Amino acid sequence: MAWTKRGSGCDKTFYWDGKDRDGWLNFKDKEVITAELASRGKLGNVKSVIPEVDLEREAPTLDDEAEALGYYIQRVNLGMTIKPQMNVFEVLKPIKKELLGVVGDEKTTALKTSLEFILANCEIICNEVGELTLGIDKDSGKAYLLDLAKTNGQAGGANQASKAKVGLEKMIALFS
Repeated sequence: MAWTKRGSGCDKTFYWDGKDRDGWLNFKDKEVITAELASRGKLGNVKSVIPEVDLEREAPTLDDEAEALGYYIQRVNLGMTIKPQMNVFEVLKPIKKELLGVVGDEKTTALKTSLEFILANCEIICNEVGELTLGIDKDSGKAYLLDLAKTNGQAGGANQASKAKVGLEKMIALFS
């Protein structure tokens, strides 16, 4: 099967061949790759919530003829993305319904455990990443960090951490 585009953001695009565990994360430029890898190295103690990468494999040929500039990364079967800092005031009931729709009752423990781990390490994470973005994996129920690079060279820092902690606590409370 060919490598096809499965999702994209401002500075990167994810490709998957439909069969491998890993997909290809393609970046708009080398500066973003460097920033992501630097943050990945500094976040080693939270690697359990960061998708694994493989820097050794040869780049694939991409369907849309984009230059392959990136690396292989563990595919997270995204059910939804969420920014905990956006849930400071309230976590709306539709979010709980959506989360349960993604992970199902049988995977709420994995989701809650990963959210608690992210909460416990929130300052470390927010002192390195630009904006805390989580991807909820439909297969495992686990939350993963998606964006590791700083935003415009800046980490979210203490301000983001304090807001994200409140949002994470409210999300975790949904499953208590």
